[in-house]
Amino acid sequence: MSAPFALGLAAQVGVLTHLVALVTPALGVAGAARAVSAATAAAIIGRLVTGVVVDRLNRGLLASATLGIQIVGLALLAQAPSARVVYAGCVLFGLGVGNLTTLPGLILAAEWPPERFRSLVSLVVGINQFTFAFGPSLVGVVRDWAGAYDAGIGACIVLQAAAAVMLLLGPRRVPSTIDQG
Repeated sequence: MSAPFALGLAAQVGVLTHLVALVTPALGVAGAARAVSAATAAAIIGRLVTGVVVDRLNRGLLASATLGIQIVGLALLAQAPSARVVYAGCVLFGLGVGNLTTLPGLILAAEWPPERFRSLVSLVVGINQFTFAFGPSLVGVVRDWAGAYDAGIGACIVLQAAAAVMLLLGPRRVPSTIDQG
């Protein structure tokens, strides 16, 4: 259950940490500030919209769609042919920021017995936080190795795509003793 969110969050935190440095060459310092603000505003909108629909949709599919939208945003940021594309990339990426931290608990609550929720959510959050701490280093190391952010963004796209596929396949619930009899 934790793996897709750990991968998605590693990519998300890696990009967020490097976002100003990533967009400043295309937008300048003031434009980079606007782009980060646009991503933040989109994050608020994305979380509000997710909150409205989360009880009516499959949560794994919703998380996968969130990652898909972020992948499109990352692809735009990697290409960055114009300021408009950079802003669009920031907005699309921003729409998913925050959702990957709240959706694991919601999926666990729906898929596992209530008596296991506390221990499972604690484990998932711990694994996710440990894993996503490596996101900024991953993006930085790949950027230094390649000489540009494109490769680091590509690595994040791969992580998010793997996470989206895992979520589409669904959680693999382990039956509790209560389920067996």
